Amino acid sequence: MKKLAAFLVNLAMGVSITLAGAAFLLPVIFGARPVVVLSGSMEPTLNVGGVALMERVDSTTIKVGDIITFRAPDNKTVMITHRVIEVFRQPTLIFQTQGDAVGKPDQFKVPADTVVGKVRFSIPGLGFAMHRVAKEIRTPLGFGLTMGITSLILVADEIRNIMSLRRRGSSRRAKFMKRRAERLKRRWPRAARRLR
Repeated sequence: MKKLAAFLVNLAMGVSITLAGAAFLLPVIFGARPVVVLSGSMEPTLNVGGVALMERVDSTTIKVGDIITFRAPDNKTVMITHRVIEVFRQPTLIFQTQGDAVGKPDQFKVPADTVVGKVRFSIPGLGFAMHRVAKEIRTPLGFGLTMGITSLILVADEIRNIMSLRRRGSSRRAKFMKRRAERLKRRWPRAARRLR
């Protein structure tokens, strides 16, 4: 039972550390950037609350069928993720986009210099989880609980390791002392009798 509990604690910690590391490192390694999907205009390809991993690409490599993220024409702080349905190369590179769930093309064209990146793949539902966790951790209670529970798990695991080493150490010492006493009896039987 103790081994199962230790395994589950280590597994939970390993999964947490792996997910946290993956969330931060994978985008950096692959040059991708996570974008939370906030509207249903790209469903069922990109579901609301999912996370789309987008990477920077040369605009000249974008073709019809690619999903791109670009800055909204009327508000440069807003990002839109839609599918390219047509590419115009004269006089400059411009894209016509459309949401998969929308029956008609966007009312605007997308200049190549407003394209932020191209979506490689998405993870459904992860955006909701990230948003919820981030919201809860930002509160003093959430931060305290997160740090407290993590610390308790680490301390409990360390105490278990120390106790295990201690038990092993005391049994080793007992064996060592027993072997030493036996050697003493064989080499100096008179001295061993005096020590009794």
